Amino acid sequence: MKLICVLVMSTALASAQVKVVSEADRFRVEIDGKPFTDFVLRGGEAMKPYLHPLRSATGKIVTRHFPMEIVKGEPTDHPHQRGLWFAHDSVNGFDFWNNEANYTTPIRGGIVVDEITGAKSGKQTGSIGAMLSWIDPHDVKLLNSMNPFR
Repeated sequence: MKLICVLVMSTALASAQVKVVSEADRFRVEIDGKPFTDFVLRGGEAMKPYLHPLRSATGKIVTRHFPMEIVKGEPTDHPHQRGLWFAHDSVNGFDFWNNEANYTTPIRGGIVVDEITGAKSGKQTGSIGAMLSWIDPHDVKLLNSMNPFR
């Protein structure tokens, strides 16, 4: 997850000040004082961390709002597709992709943030590192994922 965050934040603007701010359930990312994205750790029906909303260098939001917000005219299908995230639809037979809390599939797994291993602001780049646990429906940890990139 950290690699994705670093790549996204460093390519947004090549020489901009990146500010990473910790909040209770997320990390807010600003570039040159303007909102860029939030790394949402948990909340609502989400069973995985994700980046939302994701903005272009001009500030235009490039991810849809649903299901975090309802916007008139925007499709309301696929509520598990939240912003930008990393998951897989089959890990030891469990689905970590189609995994909203209100889905009724018995093979739905979840990804939880165990620890933030680092969050850095900088003159040109920023980073957020996280230790994640992939948990099956019986609360058995199947794997840990962490990014050693700094």
